[in-house]
Amino acid sequence: MEPKKYLRSEKRMYISYDKKMYMTTVHSVDEDAIYIVTPMKNGSVVHINAGQTIEVGFWEPNGIFSFKAVIEANVSYGQKGLFQIVPISSFKRMQRRDSYRIYINCRVIIEVVDGETGKVKKPIETHSLNISIGGMCIKLNEELDKDVEVICRVALDEFGDYISTGLTVFSKRINSAEKAFAVGVQFVNCEPSDQRKLSRFIRSREIMTRRK
Repeated sequence: MEPKKYLRSEKRMYISYDKKMYMTTVHSVDEDAIYIVTPMKNGSVVHINAGQTIEVGFWEPNGIFSFKAVIEANVSYGQKGLFQIVPISSFKRMQRRDSYRIYINCRVIIEVVDGETGKVKKPIETHSLNISIGGMCIKLNEELDKDVEVICRVALDEFGDYISTGLTVFSKRINSAEKAFAVGVQFVNCEPSDQRKLSRFIRSREIMTRRK
């Protein structure tokens, strides 16, 4: 992968340094270096000295990519501060886009829709076992048939609640000592704003996992 092909001006990216992650954007790319906007944290400019090695990551339709780079200089462009960086490793794909699945405990409320009457049954509060862009697996105390319609509300911490209609795709007993089932749900209908919210949540947790 050539930097100039993927790292265009204003492309969102992150840098990781000293076990901390900062969001930023590409300012420009030339033959010798990549210039990225100096990130901010809690309203203050993040200072990283020239000569330090950082990890740089960005998103493409087929996954998250990252590479190592050295900060060659701290430069200014008008009122903007920039890091002038030079890659020192090849680009590598951390995870495929179509397989984003994070194993995380999120608070979930589901409402089962009666297939005959269309009425919504009493809400069930539970938690996720894992979640992806396309669906999630939740823990329930009852088995649900395949293709049962459910309304899902998932708490995504600082990103707020994600709301989507879903269809069950499987139910599997997960504990012989107690009545517990892993129930797979495929998301089938949500607002674009909720889709973006879930995507940002998964990206942020993927990055945090990568840094550990």
